[in-house]
Amino acid sequence: MEEGAESFRSFCKILVQNEHTTVPMLKSITKLESDDMKKELSVWGKAQEELKEELLKNFGTIQDCNVSPGECARLEDSFVEPVIVKSEPGIEVESQVHKKKKLSRKKNHEDRVSMENLFDQNKSSVQCVSKVVMFGRPGIGKSMLCKKLVVDWAEEKEKMKNKFDFVILLKCRNLNHISTKTTLKKILLNEYPSLREVVDDLIENPSRILLVLDALNELKHPLDFENVCKSPQEANKVGSIIAGLLQGTLLSHGTVLVTTRLVGLEWLHHVDYDPRSTRKVEIVGFSQEKTEEFFEKFNGNMDKAKQVLEYLSENDVLSSLCFNPVFCRITATCFSRYFDSHEGSARDPGPKTMTELFSLYLHLHLEHPGGESITSYPDSLLPLCRLAFHGVKERKILFSEEDLKREGITQSLARKRFLQKMLPGTKVSSFSKVKKEEGITKPSPALLSEFFVKTEVEGVCHYEFLHVTVQEFFAALYFLLPQCSESVSKVYGKSKNKDDGRFQIVQQFLSGLLADKPRDSLGKHFKLSTKPKDKIRSWLQEYKPKDLNWLHCVYELQDVEFTKTMMESVELEKLTKNLTTLDCTVVVYALQTANRPVDSWRFNLGSTDLTQKMKILSPAFPFCEKLQFDHQSIGDEGLEILMRSLASEPDRLKELSLMPWKLKLLRSMESPVMKMSLWVYHFTIADRLVVFLSSTTSFLVL
Repeated sequence: MEEGAESFRSFCKILVQNEHTTVPMLKSITKLESDDMKKELSVWGKAQEELKEELLKNFGTIQDCNVSPGECARLEDSFVEPVIVKSEPGIEVESQVHKKKKLSRKKNHEDRVSMENLFDQNKSSVQCVSKVVMFGRPGIGKSMLCKKLVVDWAEEKEKMKNKFDFVILLKCRNLNHISTKTTLKKILLNEYPSLREVVDDLIENPSRILLVLDALNELKHPLDFENVCKSPQEANKVGSIIAGLLQGTLLSHGTVLVTTRLVGLEWLHHVDYDPRSTRKVEIVGFSQEKTEEFFEKFNGNMDKAKQVLEYLSENDVLSSLCFNPVFCRITATCFSRYFDSHEGSARDPGPKTMTELFSLYLHLHLEHPGGESITSYPDSLLPLCRLAFHGVKERKILFSEEDLKREGITQSLARKRFLQKMLPGTKVSSFSKVKKEEGITKPSPALLSEFFVKTEVEGVCHYEFLHVTVQEFFAALYFLLPQCSESVSKVYGKSKNKDDGRFQIVQQFLSGLLADKPRDSLGKHFKLSTKPKDKIRSWLQEYKPKDLNWLHCVYELQDVEFTKTMMESVELEKLTKNLTTLDCTVVVYALQTANRPVDSWRFNLGSTDLTQKMKILSPAFPFCEKLQFDHQSIGDEGLEILMRSLASEPDRLKELSLMPWKLKLLRSMESPVMKMSLWVYHFTIADRLVVFLSSTTSFLVL
């Protein structure tokens, strides 16, 4: 702060030499050199330092998610920057929590935005960016990126230090327990007491403040845009205050970054953001390069990372999940242990479905010393799984002490195993044991991480699962426990909202937990029931015409005969629009397992990862007699992948429909002679060509 004042003094002294600015500049210099100003600068400087200490204390380290107790690493040493891309014009509101619509890992580089340039001017504007809306799926890295931004400022990284005098992180979930009217000032002081001497100045003159609103989707208070708060001193509902920050009636000259999931974006329609000073971006997770960087950092050596990455390269389902940093960490945890044990052998192949991975994750936790509590007292797992299910049912991810008591977890050994105890007043990042020589703490292993949520009156401890998908796994496990008295129909019942996808992943896990391998892993620790089996299979047969989720369930089940039955009379055309890489994998599994021809298949691969999707789908193309790529180009590389795949069944495909955009030259390929009818669409022009391809020809130019 004092360095900034000195720079301003120097600037003023230059302006003194100009006759038009001499008087006002002399007044400014006099004010800067007055005792009152020096005192004020000292107060601001002290507030800055105290805030930096708070931020580093709370966010400077991250919990190690290894199965055994591990060291709590510095955020700086563990952080891998995810891919951030500019959002498409006109954000579509997605209604399904786990809608796999945008698994984009390799968007065009010109669409990317780095953390460092997040607040830089838009190319088409001279105005600085003052509003950033950042969205993405659960576990994609939004909150971790927010922590990194504030830690960068606290550690005085050049870019953040030069742009902002104060950086404040507000977690929206921390505001859920404010039940009375409050003010923005009280909210800030409740979270950061170090601001008490400067908060009035900050909210009245916020030009060099960055306020980060993390996880807006977790705010339970309804946003009230009809009665937005317009004064930081005005007592109002939390929903009105947050609406004021989004609308710009509060901290209007400051910079606000808001993060949220892809669901619940309706509030954007109530906010009239100036495109010149607003940036909308999406975190799409790790690119392939970033995934490799993560595994190298996690494992600490190249050899282990290479071993895991080679295995994942042959498993499209698990590798496609690793774009998500939380899945990446779970996968790294499992495979690090897996390849260290006798299980990493040909006799016991590694997990290949999501259920197998999560079952191994739980198995490793239970194998660790202390995990025997579940084996010795199987009833202790039931309340934990019931808590998870009721949370999914009610769209609840945060659980209070009362929630735990209600489910009977208070004295349960499961709580000792899966929960960490933190007393009110403890810093968020504190764990069980401190490594004194480095000042770094050690976490206890847990599938539920407890964090400290403050209210205006007192501290309240709350709990959450490591990730919403971990919660969904336990929710599914609930119905497979023999002691469960609730019907699995609650997961498959018709929702009032036809687009309600809250149980989609639970349904996939339920199917997967009927498979042999997950049951073998978990059966070492507790018994699993087969009671829901008939209902689950019956639902899958009834549900299959609706969307692709049933196919994901079938993949998790890994039952050859049931898959063949399910693939009878399936109309793929109705289900395979805007396919993700994960969708492609389960479609290929189903077609290969059923091993039956497909009369006609018309589909759309979306606008991203075309080559990757073509590679994944290539084993499925030979099953088709008619292929239609719906109004999109597959490019030279995509066409070459297609032709190579057809070599195994050169006589089956009779008709191929595609767009010629971006197709330049079909080079010679090692393939037998094939004859087919090729429909080429160019806007409104259609030409029918008969193409003969052989290993010595290279003549198709479009």
